[in-house]
Amino acid sequence: MDNPLIKSPPTAAEITIPQLKSYLSLYTPLIQEISQKAARKSDHALPSLDHLRYITLPAKVQRQQHLTLPDLKEAMEWKLTHGTSRPTLRALIASNSPSFVEEVSRDAFAMWHADSRVYLRPLKKLAELKGVGPATASLLLGIYDDCGGGADEGVVGMGEDGGSGRVPFMGDEFFRWVCWDERSGWARAMKYDWKEYGMLWEGVTSVRERLNGAKGDLEGEVKAVELEKVAYVLGKMATVDWVREWITGKLAEDSVKGDADSNPQEGRGEEVGKGSGATEEKLEADEAGIVHAERAIKDSKPSWQRNPRPGNSSRKPAPRENTRMTRSSTKAAQPVMISNDSVPPKKRLRKS
Repeated sequence: MDNPLIKSPPTAAEITIPQLKSYLSLYTPLIQEISQKAARKSDHALPSLDHLRYITLPAKVQRQQHLTLPDLKEAMEWKLTHGTSRPTLRALIASNSPSFVEEVSRDAFAMWHADSRVYLRPLKKLAELKGVGPATASLLLGIYDDCGGGADEGVVGMGEDGGSGRVPFMGDEFFRWVCWDERSGWARAMKYDWKEYGMLWEGVTSVRERLNGAKGDLEGEVKAVELEKVAYVLGKMATVDWVREWITGKLAEDSVKGDADSNPQEGRGEEVGKGSGATEEKLEADEAGIVHAERAIKDSKPSWQRNPRPGNSSRKPAPRENTRMTRSSTKAAQPVMISNDSVPPKKRLRKS
């Protein structure tokens, strides 16, 4: 039977907290798998770029309260590697002066602090930089807002010190999943304009409000960045055959591992759970093994050791010097039998 996470993936309007955690736990392993199988050389750097985008840059930009030109280049490198590659954007980004990047980003972040409800103002300010449109501007503001990094491995919610988590990055998979179109689905064409970003913002806000109202005892809130990662997993699963097969195997492997962890007695053999009957069978088997071993030892001895004379098998071997003939006053002389198994019986001398 197909796993429902594969067979019937949920839309953004339907996804539940347990489903969110399941797909979120697949994100980092999938990034590592893509980096190993990727045809593009740049994709091999995906894990390190992911760490930069979700962990290093947010913390750094929060400390600085602005972007530097190297920060801007690194953010663009992540975007082009993680999504569609547009090499000309690298040259446009590099053409910005360091002082202009710092000035524009500082003003934009101050606007966001002043009134985060008017999200288009700081985004359009960031779009004054060369090579920065709505999608890249949302990435930059999201990096600033997501101080502390995104959640991984199915851990939903980053706590109160991880930023508001309100700014969604306008990635292809994220937009298509949140603003789902039944006719075009994952092949939906995008314009990357402010109108589409407004649709994404409203959609993500609605999903977050619904999930955060049903999160129960979760620490923190469901962040836009977590929904972004889930959308990436779902998008790749739907459009790349080998990713779908890999996720199917991964879920099956995790399911078997989970069953084994919850039933540690399984796989220990038929004797588990059978009671005294199993114990008796084991004792009989052990006894049979001992008999078999004794037989093997006996068969390996020479014939004169394998068949000792009757009555002497349990007698302690006598020293060799005590094998002389003795006489008794009332009985005829009787030989004392040699019972030392290490010495073979002497052959009788023929009379000449």
